[in-house]
Amino acid sequence: MAGRIVSSVSAACSGALTENVGWSDASGSPAGVSQTRKQVSDFQLAAVPDSAWRNVDLVTVTIGGNDAGFGNGLRVCLVIACESGEARSRILSAVGGVGPRLAATYAAIRRRAPRATVVVLGYPQLFPAAGQNEPGCVQGYPRRRQLFLRGATVRLDQTIAKETRRAGLFFVPVARLFAGHEPCGRKLDWMFGVQHGLTPASYHPNATGQRVYARGLQEFLRCLKTSRWRAGASGLPRNPLPGRAAPSRCTPDTHPGV
Repeated sequence: MAGRIVSSVSAACSGALTENVGWSDASGSPAGVSQTRKQVSDFQLAAVPDSAWRNVDLVTVTIGGNDAGFGNGLRVCLVIACESGEARSRILSAVGGVGPRLAATYAAIRRRAPRATVVVLGYPQLFPAAGQNEPGCVQGYPRRRQLFLRGATVRLDQTIAKETRRAGLFFVPVARLFAGHEPCGRKLDWMFGVQHGLTPASYHPNATGQRVYARGLQEFLRCLKTSRWRAGASGLPRNPLPGRAAPSRCTPDTHPGV
């Protein structure tokens, strides 16, 4: 595997959309929309200078939840029965429509970092599986709404996995790692629940959850090594060919116990 990290850059920001990560314009140059309201000075692909991208070995990204309207969906589900009727249809339609935006951003990342291993990490569940919830804990969401939102999260991760495969990138699911550690789960919470009326910290990993994300990435890279996946000059695995996924044993059950 690769040696120590020489340098790293994080452009992650709560509330980001794929357009805030960036895309390639008609000429193939990187473009994007600044997330100024979150104090990000430029789109995220501009966080690394043009001249430095050719030396980037590893890119990790989790994106799509905001494009799929999950923040708004959580707000709606706080006040109405979103698991049925028009609200349900709107939420599922938003989740189903995120694919083209993911594809554009993934293509831009590949173009921007041609030598890098690109790993897309999925989303954890926001609520525990049936039978795994802490009795009496609802976080403002009746249990039937929690289970509906679990199903929507499955659809989102499936869409992300499909688009990463098409783009020739790696997809790493994380829901199994967080199982039982969601807000209202029976184990210690690894992410925040509702924070002051759904502020940016709500339903994002806490410090432990962030370490769990890192562990998921490390486990995945180790698994590829033991699977004898071809490596690049950096020692990291080469991206898969478009349409090909990593060995299934390296990406076990994405959403156990839905």
